[in-house]
Order: sequence, then C-alpha cells, then structure tokens
Amino acid sequence: LFNVTTNNVKGLATSRTKRIKIFLHLQSIIKHLGFVFLQETHSSDSNANKFKRDFGKDNELFLCHGASNACGVAIGICGDLGHTVKTEIKDPGGRYIILHITIGGIDYILANIYNENRQKDQLKLLDKVDNHINSLGLGVDVGIVLAGDFNFYFDKNLEATGGNPETKNQSIAKFLSMKEKYDLCDIWRIRNENKKRYTFRQRHFTGFLQRRLDYIFISNHL
Repeated sequence: LFNVTTNNVKGLATSRTKRIKIFLHLQSIIKHLGFVFLQETHSSDSNANKFKRDFGKDNELFLCHGASNACGVAIGICGDLGHTVKTEIKDPGGRYIILHITIGGIDYILANIYNENRQKDQLKLLDKVDNHINSLGLGVDVGIVLAGDFNFYFDKNLEATGGNPETKNQSIAKFLSMKEKYDLCDIWRIRNENKKRYTFRQRHFTGFLQRRLDYIFISNHL
C-alpha cells in the first residue's frame, strides 16, 4: 500500500540545495508513494512555505517547528494515497508530530519522534506520545507507523560498536511496553535478523562510534 523511510536531516533551513537534494533522495527511496519522516529539520514559521514548496506540489509536508537551529520534525506524504488527514498533534518543542489519517476508510496513526538525549527526558517524551496515541481512541484495527530518531538502541551486540555503549534500560523498557500495547514490530530487524547496520557514526577519542538509533515500528497486521 505504501512505503516508509526516516532520516535525521541535521538541518534544512540554511541551504535550499541541500533541502531539495534530501527531499528528492528520500522520495526516490519510497518510490514516490508513502511517508517520509524527518527529524532535526530546523523549520520555522518563516520558512515553512519554502519547505512545503520544495517538497513538491503533488506531495504534502506537515511540519512541527523547533528552535531555529535545533529540533523540528516533519511527516511528508508522497503520491496519491487517497488519504484524508483527520488530526494533527504537534509538540511545542519540535520533538514529535502525530497524524491520524484515513486511507480507503482505514485509520492510520503516523507518529514521528526526535527523542531527547537524557534518559529521564526520553521517558517523559515517550509518555506524551503514548498518551496522545491513546487519546485518539482508535480501535485495534488502526495501522500504526511509529518511526524516527530514538536516541537509544535496543540490542548492544547488534546495534552498537566502538566506545563504551550506554544502554538506556528504562527507555528500552518504556518503549517495549508501548510496542506490546500497540502490537508493533521492528520491520527492518524482521527483514534483517542478524545484520549489523548503523544510522549514527562519529569519530571518538576511543575510536569510531557506530549506533543504530533510528527505527521504523509498524503494526504487526501491516
């Protein structure tokens, strides 16, 4: 029915060339039909129309602004899905955006998060997202896509290498309870059971750090 990709874009406000290049690249990944989840957009009221224009006239871009040089998340809907947007929930700090949409009369929840760094703040953010999803009051047949930059990993052996990996056990436990509650699965891990792939890389005095911090969770029935 649709494809999904997620990417921490590390700021799209200062360079239109970078913005268009990333938009086109991500749209090509999903074959121009589906959803693009963006984190760290650095969007604002002053540049929102530019973002939407550059995303393409046949597509829709829903923005949640952060500061001028921090945060900001967005969900892009690409192609003709025959969808209707029913509800849009935005975090004032630019850390999450949640859409309730329908496609062919079927309900879907799209939730994009750019998680906090500190574990205690992550727990608060996940609680807020959980409460918002609950507040929509949709049934068990709803299709959920919950994706983004989680800023923690789940499996130290498969998803972290280099340095001294910090396993945020409380954040993991909180999300696993949400995962069970909403019957979600890590679709990439299902398709790549034992592969080691990383979405964050950084040079460090102890060596080269690599972590898988970005995820796409979907309803099992999808």
